[in-house]
Amino acid sequence: MIDDGEGGTVTGKLQASGTGFTFGGGLQYHFTPKVALNTSLGWTVGEFSTIKFEDVSVDGLNMDATSTRFNLGISWFPMISRAR
Repeated sequence: MIDDGEGGTVTGKLQASGTGFTFGGGLQYHFTPKVALNTSLGWTVGEFSTIKFEDVSVDGLNMDATSTRFNLGISWFPMISRAR
């Protein structure tokens, strides 16, 4: 919902778009040949250049954006045979 400035609200779809670059890396540690722990860290920098709400679009913006992501998980490889 967006406040219309006159005490009312408007409901609709808000979109922000632009460009960015992500840098990062990860590690996979195998406890067994079939089970591994996954970790990764990513850092994204960029900017939003267009904002669109319903049919109204504003271009040429320079809104900086930064994001950091940390992922932790377990992978299972069921097709790896037990005999090696």
